Amino acid sequence: MTLEYVFCGLFCMLIFMFCNTCVTSIWCESMTEKKNSVVSAQVIMHPREGKSIDDSPGITANTLAEYAPSKNTVKSTVDMFLSKGFEVGYFVGISFSVTGTVEDFQKLFGKQIHLEEDHSYVFVDKNGTTKRELSKDELPVEIRDLVYAIVFPQPPDFGPSNFSF
Repeated sequence: MTLEYVFCGLFCMLIFMFCNTCVTSIWCESMTEKKNSVVSAQVIMHPREGKSIDDSPGITANTLAEYAPSKNTVKSTVDMFLSKGFEVGYFVGISFSVTGTVEDFQKLFGKQIHLEEDHSYVFVDKNGTTKRELSKDELPVEIRDLVYAIVFPQPPDFGPSNFSF
């Protein structure tokens, strides 16, 4: 089970908001060059001691509490994102959303951000490789032990897909 499935519901809400602001494909394509474009991602927290997301057969409603991070861990992580100028969403399950400009993301994570044809964002490595998720080793030192991953979820396969008029 991938993390993308865990956050499908939250992403559906984000894509709805995105669809209402992105009205033409020409405008969307120009967003890749705008440092002040607004981007959102999910921050997936490490569970409390003794649990591993990697070894999990799947996180369900029945097992969610076992994988929840401590309140202090969440607070420290939220405070770090707030101090860097990000807006922070509510903590739900094992994650919360962060919203900032493309420039905010690029400064914090040291990677370029690219808008894909499917109207989702990806991180771009120095060698040009794109990916939706940053793993622990790619995170800033101050949150590396607190955060499991930062994810730009993939858009759902349903709903509007053609934004040109």
